[in-house]
Amino acid sequence: MFPSHVIDAWDLQVDTAIELTGGRSNLTYRCTSASGRELVVQRLAAGSHSNPLGVMENLFRVTSHLDWKRITGGTAASADSRIGREPGDVWYPLLVPTQARKPFMVDAAGDLWRAFAFRPGVIARTAQSNDTVESIAAVFGRFLHETSDLDGPPLIETTAGFHDLSLTCSALEDLVANAPADQKDQAQQALSLLDGLLPQIEQVAAESELGQAVHRTVHNDTKLANVLLDPTAQIATGVLDLDLVMAGPAWHDFGDLVRSASWHADSGAVPRFDPQRFHVVLRGFVRGSAGSLDDAELATFAAAGPRIAFELGARYLADHFRDTPRLAVSGENGHLRRGEANLRLADEMLGAYDALRRDVEHAIKHRHAPPEGFR
Repeated sequence: MFPSHVIDAWDLQVDTAIELTGGRSNLTYRCTSASGRELVVQRLAAGSHSNPLGVMENLFRVTSHLDWKRITGGTAASADSRIGREPGDVWYPLLVPTQARKPFMVDAAGDLWRAFAFRPGVIARTAQSNDTVESIAAVFGRFLHETSDLDGPPLIETTAGFHDLSLTCSALEDLVANAPADQKDQAQQALSLLDGLLPQIEQVAAESELGQAVHRTVHNDTKLANVLLDPTAQIATGVLDLDLVMAGPAWHDFGDLVRSASWHADSGAVPRFDPQRFHVVLRGFVRGSAGSLDDAELATFAAAGPRIAFELGARYLADHFRDTPRLAVSGENGHLRRGEANLRLADEMLGAYDALRRDVEHAIKHRHAPPEGFR
């Protein structure tokens, strides 16, 4: 039965409450009342986030800023006409306050509950066309653009050391050092691949000055499944899941999106990197960002994909050695298989690195040109 205290908090008068799938740490329901009112109600379980109140403060600040732009018509113009930009255009999670006008509630168990306006659409969980991927890149680029003027104090660092590769590699080394011999042997091929790639990753990261990139408001979880698609046109209509929004460099978002777009292969196929898919992501991301990215930020993008794919590979390998994994994966040796697959993606991206740099240089040259200037 759906919790009565949640029903009371939002005066839901729930007729149906359907549990939705896909979340790794949150329990999500689509609630429909007899009057036809629809909300997406979500529980953040106590202990599932390191700083749930910080998550909600960041979420509230960012969505309030986007609300202001939507209501006042303060949304900046963009070259991408496929993303709605009218004053009433809701393209981000619309937080619905409780009856007491609070952005969330905490129950007796310490679980945090929040609600969003329901929006129809589908979520990308399989291979997508280039047109769909480009529209997804554009909506994530738009997020960077629309939050670039968010003022006030810095957003809360809700996940300490996020995307810190040295911490990730150190944790993996400690886990491997204390692992049983058979577990090490099982992962030896992936560990050897990681050791061979690390110097190359460090080299391209240094060349692209990833560590010197300016920080701005970034989404930090730009996988394909974190956008809503129009079910007919298969074009992105909005961004989802702002739980990792923090201050960080733009390459966090671009790199993870390149990795995710490469990961979604056809059913049964091994994820592979395609330079043309990189170009599509770059084109959509640049257009959606509407000129708010400077040349130095764009110059980090060639190294961003391999850097993020390598890091995620190391994180999955670390989970292979943990009694309690931090990343949810199904199947036997799922963490090991995913770790190695991400490392191989990083290797393929490094093999195409010179071509990716030329593509980025072309984007920098033409980023102020009309949309047709960057093809």
